[in-house]
Amino acid sequence: MIISGAANVPPRLVDIFTKLGVEFCFGYGLTETANLTSANADAVTHPTSIGKVYPGQEIRIVDGELQVKGDNVFSGYYKDPEKTAEAFTEDGWFRTGDLCRMDDEGFVYITGRIKNLIILPNGENVSPESLEEPFYADPCVRDAMVKEDELNGTQVIAIEILPFMPAFDGKPFEEVEAYMNALVDKVNATLPSTHQIRKVTVRTEDFKRTGSMKVARV
Repeated sequence: MIISGAANVPPRLVDIFTKLGVEFCFGYGLTETANLTSANADAVTHPTSIGKVYPGQEIRIVDGELQVKGDNVFSGYYKDPEKTAEAFTEDGWFRTGDLCRMDDEGFVYITGRIKNLIILPNGENVSPESLEEPFYADPCVRDAMVKEDELNGTQVIAIEILPFMPAFDGKPFEEVEAYMNALVDKVNATLPSTHQIRKVTVRTEDFKRTGSMKVARV
């Protein structure tokens, strides 16, 4: 068994390890919640979910944000009352800053971070993580990052894709780029025109990463 935390586990890895007889169990938590909010022991059937909430705590979703209450939640930031006040609602719920949804079976799915939201010209918000999700479902994609960028003097939604090169078996990079551009077209076909990706960069070098190896959004 592999127990994983910090970053999402791409579905292709779940598939690879399942075929090897290795079970994946991953979950979700923050330092402020003692890293104990939810766990997914059904990664094969729900590979993109952070699982179900642990007993002994409550969650609610307000305007798309996951909020938590329970004995595992911290009391506040050390000697920082202003930041502490920002972290809690008036009625005592901890604001995770994560956007989520819950399905009918009680499985929770993180769909993005409030601070990462892209504000479209029409005033609508779009989560870059929600646009990245279908790319992580493709076994030829190692990592992806959606962001705002400029194209011909206009602000557009852009994506940088890091290919999983072993999947291409030594094919020329032009074919890799063609595959990724076709993948973007396929994803765009499922999106409203305002949410579509207009600029594509296929990376040859790894992303800059955080200490926990997440892609750094810079």
